[in-house]
Amino acid sequence: MILGDANGKIHYFINNGTNPASFTISQPNYSNIDIGYFASPQIIDVNRDGLLDLLIGEQDGTINYCQNSGSLNSPIFDTVITNFGGIDIESDIISSGYSSPTLFDNNGSYELYSGSFSGVIYKFNNIDNNLTGVFDSISPLLSSEGSKTRIAIKDINNDQKIDCIIGNYSGGLSFFSSDSSLVSTQKFIPINNLNIYPNPAQYEIIIEGNSFGDIDIVNSFGQTIIKSRKKSVRHSININQLTRGIYFMKLGTNSSKFIIK
Repeated sequence: MILGDANGKIHYFINNGTNPASFTISQPNYSNIDIGYFASPQIIDVNRDGLLDLLIGEQDGTINYCQNSGSLNSPIFDTVITNFGGIDIESDIISSGYSSPTLFDNNGSYELYSGSFSGVIYKFNNIDNNLTGVFDSISPLLSSEGSKTRIAIKDINNDQKIDCIIGNYSGGLSFFSSDSSLVSTQKFIPINNLNIYPNPAQYEIIIEGNSFGDIDIVNSFGQTIIKSRKKSVRHSININQLTRGIYFMKLGTNSSKFIIK
């Protein structure tokens, strides 16, 4: 197990083989890797050479690629390639994007997902045979699920459709099921009853779901900027007067973040 810390370093833990599993730290400051701040690592064979590599997200929103130049049993990570894929999460909105990469093999083609400071999950493709190039950005996969999110992708219930779990800064977990099989483009369906889109937005947001009542739009300082009342399943709010940044929508016990670009 590899864990990142707030100082940009990663630490290597060994599975003790017990049930339930327990881990013992083996190598603090593993391979002397230091990517800046808030390291968010993933272990995966990025270049498909049979050796496990490292992808590491960080506070500034970029992603680092550490290729394994050693062997399967004696990995060596002596080079950190910064700005992997040309990705810089939410750089047009905030300087601290908090990238958290998850590279996923979808039937032989890599797709890269990343959480963010705002909570939006971003998706990229055009990765295979393009590791030194710029990846293609796809429309955000999911809107905000809390702040500083990270996504894990797996067919959890063995129905040949991928699912995902998203964690966030507050410690919560959200489960999403897929409405399509592994061979097609995934669209994840949230298990709650409220959705906000587009996200990021520019002129208008749509709040859709079976919850009704008073809506507060709050800025990052906790100030209520807009009040509205949702009386139908689909409710729109004009946000044209708001400045660019991160905002919060509150409706009863439901809340969500959205970005104005």
